[in-house]
Amino acid sequence: MSDVKRNVVANYVGQAWGAIIGVVFLPIYIRYIGIEGFGVIGFFVALQSLFSILDLGLSATLTRELAVRSQTNLAYETRDLVRTLEWIYWPMGGVIALAVWGGAQFLAEHWLRPVALSHSSCGCGFRIGRHFTHTACVSVVADCR
Repeated sequence: MSDVKRNVVANYVGQAWGAIIGVVFLPIYIRYIGIEGFGVIGFFVALQSLFSILDLGLSATLTRELAVRSQTNLAYETRDLVRTLEWIYWPMGGVIALAVWGGAQFLAEHWLRPVALSHSSCGCGFRIGRHFTHTACVSVVADCR
């Protein structure tokens, strides 16, 4: 079997394995955290995906530019690029965190409507803002290797 065919088969097996694990562990997750907790997790995953659109391709651009600059000895340009994008990411992450934190009470009362969970467990705005800025930091660290 050629390397390409073996890699294609391995990718399909990996995808299938991930799907099977997701289906098998779903009842276990629901048993431990309850259906409301699982719904809140799903809500925040969807919210994080929505806010990742605000990235606007900056992390991919940063990855590419750091890869290009790694071939040269221009450390000051790399530092300036990372610092410039840092000035974009941190305020955006702060705005996201404050928006979700400010709207958490409304979302908890009128949209999620938790019965068994407290309203405070439904408001994780700062974690979402932190996750947004975390993606940029991970991109920089991965490129510096």
